[in-house]
Amino acid sequence: FAHKEDFLPLVETLPFPLASILWAYHAELESRTKIDYLLKFFEVLAQFAAAVQLSAYRSDRAFFDTHRPAWFGTDPDNPHPPNFRVASFGMWANLSQRLAKTTRRLLSGEAGDAEFCYQLFAARDRDLIQMLTSKKLSEILMLASDYRNAWAGHGGMAGPSEQNRRLGELERLLVRARALIGTSFETWILLKPGPATYAGGVFDLTYASLMGTRTTFRKQRLQIGEPLDSGRLYLLNSGSMRALELVPLIRVIAGQKTGEDAVYFYSRLLPDDGVRWISYHSPAEPELILDDSGVVELLSDLRVPHSGVDGTGASP
Repeated sequence: FAHKEDFLPLVETLPFPLASILWAYHAELESRTKIDYLLKFFEVLAQFAAAVQLSAYRSDRAFFDTHRPAWFGTDPDNPHPPNFRVASFGMWANLSQRLAKTTRRLLSGEAGDAEFCYQLFAARDRDLIQMLTSKKLSEILMLASDYRNAWAGHGGMAGPSEQNRRLGELERLLVRARALIGTSFETWILLKPGPATYAGGVFDLTYASLMGTRTTFRKQRLQIGEPLDSGRLYLLNSGSMRALELVPLIRVIAGQKTGEDAVYFYSRLLPDDGVRWISYHSPAEPELILDDSGVVELLSDLRVPHSGVDGTGASP
């Protein structure tokens, strides 16, 4: 699959957190290593889809509070609320699936509902929203999670023949994901804001583009209608003067040893409220433990009030 002519052009249209893992998969030869990268890709895709949806919904406080029980509580199909203290592949896939049901209802509702949905995501077109919230993506992510549990969580040692079979299963999932993703990211930029100047009601912003496979993030400029926090990441739809601020589950952090920027993903909350971050493209510092009040505040917010259980899986 990695040698098909359209594979690398597709990868370069993806946000760096996804593209960098697919590039690592493409660059490897051993089945075992390629399997590991593909499982990481699907897990990161699940976390990314959940993070984007959480970001959109938290941009409207009343809407967010109204839908908390459906997202973070129990229901007949999902009797266990998400446990954000120790995040897992299955948890991200399940959470993304829960959140996506709300988006699909908005998009299939009256014209006003669909327009409200676009405003939540700061979007001018619906392709990315439809992809991230589609039932097909949920099916792909849940199946990949099942593979991860069966092979890495509870499976025994697999020989070359079994490794090749497993790789084939994941590559078939990747074909499905590639068809689903299509060109949906081509009108979006994942960016980290830099300095900005303000004149005439417009901010002239310098930013780092986190798109494609390159680890040196390209500096670019654009005009936008609002100030952006340099400590956060944003998704910007082409032609929009508003950007969607992402919740701090994905960060660009300067390594403590190298001082170089790398993308890190939230992994778990430690007993002392320290946050464990992991990176899939920084072998010198694949893990960081940092204090992060923004993450602690977010996790406290992802709960159902008066339910007796908060978003970290602990009693309040």
